[in-house]
Amino acid sequence: MNPALGCADIDRLEAFLVSPGRLGKALALDALQGFLCAVVSAPAPIEPSRWLPTALGEGIEFDDPVEATEMLRLLMGFHNDVADQLDAAKPFELILYGDDATEEARRSLELWTEGYLIGVSLADPSWQSQAPVDDFKRMILPFYLLSGRMKESLEGEGRRYDARTEKRLRDETSVSLVGVVMENRAFWLRRR
Repeated sequence: MNPALGCADIDRLEAFLVSPGRLGKALALDALQGFLCAVVSAPAPIEPSRWLPTALGEGIEFDDPVEATEMLRLLMGFHNDVADQLDAAKPFELILYGDDATEEARRSLELWTEGYLIGVSLADPSWQSQAPVDDFKRMILPFYLLSGRMKESLEGEGRRYDARTEKRLRDETSVSLVGVVMENRAFWLRRR
């Protein structure tokens, strides 16, 4: 496999996404990787015209046509690299920030999985409408847990689980996350 992007390309893309005026609008690199994993794994292909505005954020402007061309090249290259890595026979590495067991690492994993869920929401037809209920739950629950959406949902219903249970579930789920991402891609590719 020959990746479309090298380390310098990834660094340029990352710098663009977090630059003043874009920070908080565009998806950060960790969230973008999660987002693209879901985009390339959808029940039907998602065109760049649908996913690029979400990746870049509404109202993102480029400094000039040269920057626009370069950033679109980097985004498409990153998209293609993600697809190639998911199709490879070996697991890929998640782009996450912080050392293991730090708050920064936990937050980065939340952003990664939230990005994945955002990508899932762009699918047309939807994941939920195309998968049997048990398969859909298996595919999506790890992302709800790790993004914090499950905790928010439980608290919204007046329920909760204790901190020890939450930590255990997060630890168990984060270990298997790459496998779930790859299985989800394979699941939808078999049905396309």
